Amino acid sequence: MNYTGAGPAKAQLLALLDQQIAAMEAVLSCLTIERDALQSRDIDQLVNITEQKNAALSAANRIDQQRRNLTGPAENDGQDGIDSETAQRRQKLGGIVEACRELNDANGLMIRWQSRRVDNTLRLLRGDFGEEAVYGSKGEPGRRNINQTLLTSV
Repeated sequence: MNYTGAGPAKAQLLALLDQQIAAMEAVLSCLTIERDALQSRDIDQLVNITEQKNAALSAANRIDQQRRNLTGPAENDGQDGIDSETAQRRQKLGGIVEACRELNDANGLMIRWQSRRVDNTLRLLRGDFGEEAVYGSKGEPGRRNINQTLLTSV
C-alpha cells in the first residue's frame, strides 16, 4: 500500500491495519481448510492446519496489540474522528473477524457432533446402554435394562 500524504502515525496505523487484515485472512483460510479436514476426517491435515491457525492467530494478536499501543484507547471508543481510509480498513477487518467467528463456531459444532458420535459408538460397542426411560402404555416412565454386550474386546 502507498501511505504517502499521511502523517507518520497515520501511515503506521494504516500499515498495521493492512498487516492485521492479512493475518486475519490467513486465519480465515485456515478455518476453511479446518472445516474441510473435519468433514473428510483427515487427522493429519487437522494437526497441520491447527498449527498454522495458531501461528496466524498469534500474529494477528501481536499486530492488534501494536495497533492499540499506537492509537491508545481512543480508537476503541468508536469511529468518531477517524478518516475514511482508516474506517474502510477497520470495516474490512471487522467483516473478516466476523466471518472467522462464524466459521469457528460452525467448526466447533462439527467437532462436538463428531465427538458425541464417537462417544455414543464406543458406549454401544462396550454395551454401556445405561438405564434409559421408556414410557409405558399409560404414559408412565419405566426403566429398561439391557445387558447385552456387543463387543467384549478390541
